Amino acid sequence: MTGVSDIYGLWRILIEAGVLLCLAVITALGVNAYRSRQPDGNGILITRNYFELKVPPPSVERNIFAIPEPSSKPPSNQPAPLGQSSVHGYQVISLKELYQLYKQNWIDTVVIDARAEEQYQSSHIPGAISFDYYHPDRNLKDVLETARAIRRVVIYCTGGNCEDSVLAAQYLTQEIDEPLDFFSVYIFEGGFTQWCKAGYPVEPQGAPCPE
Repeated sequence: MTGVSDIYGLWRILIEAGVLLCLAVITALGVNAYRSRQPDGNGILITRNYFELKVPPPSVERNIFAIPEPSSKPPSNQPAPLGQSSVHGYQVISLKELYQLYKQNWIDTVVIDARAEEQYQSSHIPGAISFDYYHPDRNLKDVLETARAIRRVVIYCTGGNCEDSVLAAQYLTQEIDEPLDFFSVYIFEGGFTQWCKAGYPVEPQGAPCPE
């Protein structure tokens, strides 16, 4: 009888322990569920994988022997596009650009010499027509008829501190009844002096350059 009582007692203890364990698990799950719903969220999420393996992103191999693609930006020593800079709002044309137009027989271009008539007669850029800002009535009609039929008008004077080219441009684009298109007018800042001293052709041939 003693052996049977001992076995019965052992089973009773195991059953009671199991019941207590189940109650403890149920209580713990209930408390955890309640805390998970709180604002601080301190509960343990049963559905969360706390042992998720984080795989680092694949590294990008760098080819140190790759040849870089050429840049689309032009070198700084190349000439600027025609009329990129401006003076008094008018586009500026460089000596090199003006000479290129000369070699193309002034295609779509008329060149106006804004110096005094005497200076023009002495020497001027080949193909240029005279327009003296201080005596506009002399040949204004001829200048306008020629300029309105052309896409580009280039005006020059002596160069340096000379402003006659700008004054002529302002007169032809702002001070007459039917002015020229402002954006069709270009100023050659170097003037006749720069053109002549660069060794480019002049009319009449062999005329000396201005000092």
